[in-house]
Amino acid sequence: SSLPPPNLDAPAAEMSLAVLRRIDSSISQVRAKASHVSLYDFNVETKSWSKRNIEGALFVVVRNNGARTAFQIIVLNRQSPENLVLDITPSLELETKPPYLLYKTTTGVNGLWVFDAEN
Repeated sequence: SSLPPPNLDAPAAEMSLAVLRRIDSSISQVRAKASHVSLYDFNVETKSWSKRNIEGALFVVVRNNGARTAFQIIVLNRQSPENLVLDITPSLELETKPPYLLYKTTTGVNGLWVFDAEN
């Protein structure tokens, strides 16, 4: 048994893990949690942010898929059935600028606004 994230007590960690495993049975551990985030896209041409229809609890999880261990960021979306699932790989560019977690993918620049920066 592993320790729960510092901001999540053991019963809450177990409940979160059970919910996440309904989405992906390969998830073995919750490493971090933020109670509420909202996703924004950055438009390079207009240099402006636009809110996406994704907001909810954020989890950093460990997945064990056979011999491979991987990390992911998952936002359980309260706005629609579409959750955000982001693989944490060496090519993923992440930057923290509280209260934002910014990341760059092949499709563009995105930002997660973290409602409570202590999370």
